[in-house]
Amino acid sequence: MSKKIKELFEKGLYESILAEQIDVNDAEDLLFNILSLEATYKYEEALNEYYKSREKVEKWDLISSSKALFFLLIYFKRYDDLEKEKEHFKSLPYVNQKTEDKKQEP
Repeated sequence: MSKKIKELFEKGLYESILAEQIDVNDAEDLLFNILSLEATYKYEEALNEYYKSREKVEKWDLISSSKALFFLLIYFKRYDDLEKEKEHFKSLPYVNQKTEDKKQEP
């Protein structure tokens, strides 16, 4: 992750993040970029970027990335897609391993 991108995000300098060259192999930078697009009301672009980098950002931070996706789908009133995404996330393992272990207990 770029320390600079994280610092800009923490300061709320979203336009500055969007002006930066984002490392497309860095999931954290990609997520900060998506969140910056949301913060600057560039929702269509944020949704496109999410789907382009979905695998990476979900692997890095499933909760923040899914929250960003759900916001966008609700904003665009894409309720059918929202239902499909809910099923996608239900099929994934829990973020917290203790929860997953507890689920497996008899």
